[in-house]
Amino acid sequence: MNNLKLKAMKNLKALTLLLTIGLFAACSEDDSATTVNSNNSFAGTYTLTAINTPKMIDFDLNGIPSANLMEEVNCYQGSRIVLNEDGNYTSLYSFANLEAKTGCDFENSEGMWNISGNELGLVKMSAGEMQEDYFTVSGRQLKKVLVNASYPDRDENNEPIYSTGDVILTYTKNQ
Repeated sequence: MNNLKLKAMKNLKALTLLLTIGLFAACSEDDSATTVNSNNSFAGTYTLTAINTPKMIDFDLNGIPSANLMEEVNCYQGSRIVLNEDGNYTSLYSFANLEAKTGCDFENSEGMWNISGNELGLVKMSAGEMQEDYFTVSGRQLKKVLVNASYPDRDENNEPIYSTGDVILTYTKNQ
């Protein structure tokens, strides 16, 4: 009977040792890196393809108005968001600035990204404060509605002005 108890105790110690090793392996530091972005299929470069305004504008005065500022103002060309597989992002947003000497300006940013359902979240530090930005994910596109945003327009004398309204940004993933 003593041999049976001794064998059972050895098996219990071996089982305890295996469970402990399994527990430590399951809690390794590598897990935190993989949970930042469990779905790397979203990683890639997204280029700004549309900036839709609430009304048709002929900002370039070519006689063909459009609700898509990308067709009216070349300042927006080159805007992009790059989502890296490691959960970091960089972005360049080029835009019309009627007060700038060239008429264009740009902003660079970088931070971390994550997908939750159909929402892309971008988090960055700016002036010591954390800022969050959210886009809706739809297929290969990221969309964001800017509520009451300023956008370039023309007045009745064809002078450049800013108008305000809801503007929809659309970024499309490059092939």
